[in-house]
Amino acid sequence: MLGSNLKFLSKQNLLHLAQVFVVLDRPRASIPDDIEPVMRARFPKLPLEFLYYNRVQRAVCSTIRWPWVQAWLSWSIGIERLNTKYALLHDFDAMLLRPDIIEERFQAIRERKHEYVGVRFYSGNGIAPEDGLATTFELIFDAQFIRRQFVPLDLFNHVVRFRGKRVDFDTLLYAQSIAGKASTLEVAETDMVHPSQLICHFEGLLNGRHRVPPANNLLMVPYLLFAADEPAIMQQMTRDLEQGGGCTVPFFGTSIDLSGIDPALLRWLAKQAYRLERSDTGQIRDEVTRYFAAADKFIARATGREQALGPPEA
Repeated sequence: MLGSNLKFLSKQNLLHLAQVFVVLDRPRASIPDDIEPVMRARFPKLPLEFLYYNRVQRAVCSTIRWPWVQAWLSWSIGIERLNTKYALLHDFDAMLLRPDIIEERFQAIRERKHEYVGVRFYSGNGIAPEDGLATTFELIFDAQFIRRQFVPLDLFNHVVRFRGKRVDFDTLLYAQSIAGKASTLEVAETDMVHPSQLICHFEGLLNGRHRVPPANNLLMVPYLLFAADEPAIMQQMTRDLEQGGGCTVPFFGTSIDLSGIDPALLRWLAKQAYRLERSDTGQIRDEVTRYFAAADKFIARATGREQALGPPEA
């Protein structure tokens, strides 16, 4: 799916972009040799540098089998390599559609002189927006400040008491609660496609930890590969959905149970895909409407609905 992410990243205003670190949670030897030259050739505007886990890091993550560890470790590896004042944590499953999103974030943090600028304030796990802690995805931050103030473990998830209440701090929230000021600069729903926690759900499924919730965004994975000009997986899954019965369907060497996918969630996923399609190609390709129609009919059979509701209008 990296090709899909970089495709949209390359369409951003890159005036003040110094480097893009692509952190892969595997040792270099276990990654196909052509990934770096292929991605650099496809996206020559992006100053790409690829970073990899070493064997010890990978072994520890494989033992723990909790994808939040990879998220934290990948960010920490990238932050260690930075030599700029500011950096942005760009989610692997976030596709930015409006071309000035990154540049406006850079201008905002430079003008405000805050340490963090997020898309919104965090809400959940005991934390309220009035606590003033910015969500991590698409967060731009003062990297020099972070390196001065914290060690990597300070950035990881913490369960603590905060302002008289018990809270579960997501990655980077604990650090924000200790030092620095955060503000927000929202991104409109129509300007970004972000099936949140998609990568964590995908890794959780493949590593066998069974932490994948019944309502998940995994059906976006084949589509994002299609958007990255790798159509085979989505085409095969479309056929499996059209021909299959029961509640499960083959999925990347294992299977997924689709009986927990609410029709409203499926329609939301189709809406995200259609938005990406329009931004990328100016139309919604027939293969995409067929894929989501097949998923809708499969889920209708799996959940005992009388008929499929149909994806949103293309």
